[in-house]
Amino acid sequence: RASMEGAIAAIHYVSSAEQDEICNQFRIEWAQGGVFWMRIAYLDSVRNAVDVFSKSRFRRLFARHALKLAGDPVSNVRLRLATYLRSFAYACQDMDAFSNAVEYLKDDDDEDVVEEVVGIESYLEKLDARRAKLDAADQQKAKAEDEFEMRRRQ
Repeated sequence: RASMEGAIAAIHYVSSAEQDEICNQFRIEWAQGGVFWMRIAYLDSVRNAVDVFSKSRFRRLFARHALKLAGDPVSNVRLRLATYLRSFAYACQDMDAFSNAVEYLKDDDDEDVVEEVVGIESYLEKLDARRAKLDAADQQKAKAEDEFEMRRRQ
């Protein structure tokens, strides 16, 4: 996990264009990796990214591909995603891909996956009560990302 945190930190401190290019390669290598532990490591990195990136940038770079792993053939990958859904909720709850992943995982063959997703609706309702605070923190992240882009262009 520490190496994935380092990768996310490095991705965060390059230009937006470089982030797109690096994340594309990162997804190909890790999210679509041939062995399940690479996909789990990808989800670990995405979990870290949700804390580092603004909502819009997180969604652009990571969310869609992470949520697609709800259909992964390996239950441990689906379980890791189910475990992280609450962490992804603020950034992703209004995405169709998030709703689809939740619904898909609710009907999973693995009972541990289903158990992890139970109660997510009530979590989402409670999240609404904290929305103003979360929005303010997200605006700060977005502002910092924009300022970083401006400094890189100078």
